[in-house]
Amino acid sequence: TNYLEKGKTFNFTINYYDSQGKLQYNISTGARPASKNYISPTDYSAILTGWGNTSGGAWNADTYTVEIWSDGVCLGSGKFTIN
Repeated sequence: TNYLEKGKTFNFTINYYDSQGKLQYNISTGARPASKNYISPTDYSAILTGWGNTSGGAWNADTYTVEIWSDGVCLGSGKFTIN
């Protein structure tokens, strides 16, 4: 459930940190994942894009923290592990 009375466009930024607290980003461009999404009062989810690159790659085995931000406010965070 969202509490919007009318639709609004949100700017999202996604931060990923490794277990040492180092911010992860696209080294070739310096970009971090970001999305601009219109959310209506009836929406209950949004698709957020990654940063991608043309050469592909893989994440190292580690435990990461992801934070989702919008307009300077952290909406939530969580941890995930890649083995």
